[in-house]
Amino acid sequence: MNILHYNGTAPHRTAPHRTAPHRTAPHRTAPHRTAPHRTAPHRTAPHRTAI
Repeated sequence: MNILHYNGTAPHRTAPHRTAPHRTAPHRTAPHRTAPHRTAPHRTAPHRTAI
């Protein structure tokens, strides 16, 4: 234990964690097919603006 650390905490030795390599599984994500939404063309109605 290093004498440098005068506090009771042991020097945190970063142990070589055998972290499992996060293998990004080939998620079969359904291709988001942007369906041809029949969006009603916003027809700006001829507003009868009072003259």
